[in-house]
Amino acid sequence: MRADEVRVWTVDLDDEEVGRKLDRIPLGADEVQLELRFIHPRDARRFRRRRAFRRVILGDLLGIGAGEVEFGLGPFGKPVLSGGAGALHFSATHSAGRTWLAVSAAGPLGLDVEAESLRLPELPGLIAQLAPAEQRALERVAERERGVAFLDVWTRKEAVLKAAGMGLKGDLSSFVVPVGPLPQGEWVDMGPGTLRWWVRDLCFGVAFRGAVAGVSPCQVVWRHYPVDRPL
Repeated sequence: MRADEVRVWTVDLDDEEVGRKLDRIPLGADEVQLELRFIHPRDARRFRRRRAFRRVILGDLLGIGAGEVEFGLGPFGKPVLSGGAGALHFSATHSAGRTWLAVSAAGPLGLDVEAESLRLPELPGLIAQLAPAEQRALERVAERERGVAFLDVWTRKEAVLKAAGMGLKGDLSSFVVPVGPLPQGEWVDMGPGTLRWWVRDLCFGVAFRGAVAGVSPCQVVWRHYPVDRPL
């Protein structure tokens, strides 16, 4: 894997042909315990397949079986590869029955994807969680376009927080990301004493918005499991 690329895989968790294959992948004991916490069978099934999918892709990249992949936790609970496998960095996300996995050899990264199912009555409360500069910029966006613009900001911020290892424990209002189109990517600064993150949007159809954040400018290489082999 080249140092300047991020590979992104995606799969439909409700595709039963693919799902049956993923259902046969062994999970770790901790993952099995997490699966048992779900009340609804569909949620439990999607969780199992997300974790199995992650194991399949990472196992192929590492040259080991999916069941042999071992995970640890970062300082804020972010999943990481254990031991020497830690030279690969990954981030996973899911929305509306799909999951995505990004992998890089360059350093930590974060990935976030959200379905475009935002209801307008929810928007003011969500925008209020952002930094004041972002709130003011979104107020200047035409109302019919504000929901999509907000999702772009939200996924960029979530991608940065995931890359930093904080996830939802981070403060969305503590740093600022660009508002508006971001075709080539841009640096985002989280403040003194922190890393800068390169953020770029991911191109989807009309159903999803997404972003990836990493330690350096990158080329995104798409893979669609199981049509494309991971390697």
